[in-house]
Amino acid sequence: MVLKVKFADFRIITRSRSFAAPLRSPDLLAETGRALLRAQLPLRMGARLLGLGVHNLDHEEPEQASGQLNLSL
Repeated sequence: MVLKVKFADFRIITRSRSFAAPLRSPDLLAETGRALLRAQLPLRMGARLLGLGVHNLDHEEPEQASGQLNLSL
């Protein structure tokens, strides 16, 4: 999972977390995203974009239709 923060002055930082095994829990994905963001707080300046990306998804067992997760702050 990758967190990307674009700041008001157009600087960009990324932070990531990898897992040894595929995750199948949307709750664990959401909590990992929140943890990546919390580690950056308080932000040095205003952010114009926060993004989370997930890579290397396991497609062996289709689950629900994909969609955007909410990130409760």
